[in-house]
Amino acid sequence: CSSRREYFEKSLVLVTTFRTKGGEARLIDFFAMRPGGRQRPRRQIVRIVEGVSGAMKLNVRFVPRLDFGEVKPWVRPCPGGHVAVGSNTGLLISGDMGLHPGSDHDLEGTLEVQGDSRYHIGVQFLPPEESERDRSGEKEVAHLQEHYEETLRWWRDWSAKIKCKDGRLPPGRASGTAVARSAIVLKALCYA
Repeated sequence: CSSRREYFEKSLVLVTTFRTKGGEARLIDFFAMRPGGRQRPRRQIVRIVEGVSGAMKLNVRFVPRLDFGEVKPWVRPCPGGHVAVGSNTGLLISGDMGLHPGSDHDLEGTLEVQGDSRYHIGVQFLPPEESERDRSGEKEVAHLQEHYEETLRWWRDWSAKIKCKDGRLPPGRASGTAVARSAIVLKALCYA
């Protein structure tokens, strides 16, 4: 198996491509962004597993830890997915990966990924008292795909504003890309 990791151009959307003799698949990871996110951030990490060619089997494990790894949250099913609650923090885990409890503190599953297949998982912060709210699983998957498209647009719109003192990026693709990548990282570090 070989892998390659890169960011989609002008974004903080990370793409990891895996290749085996039998197939190729991509993992797409990002923090969900949206207009107005400074005041109302989504507080959600999304992963999309997408088949590129052939077939591949992936074992998936979700092992959340809270409070800097000190707390193993209790994971339980809820309408539309699972919740992990520990300390004063809750996480909503939603998507279509078909994960099931591996123990009281994690989820696991196996994906059969083929060309054109696509699976989603979202992990969103929520106050523990909201963990019982009813959600629709199908609706959550549609939202995760929308968040992907919206996040790409958000980063590309933001990146289009990057200019140097004279209003232009430095000559040459490599230096312009380095300036843009640095600005994107700094934006992510100081964003709400």
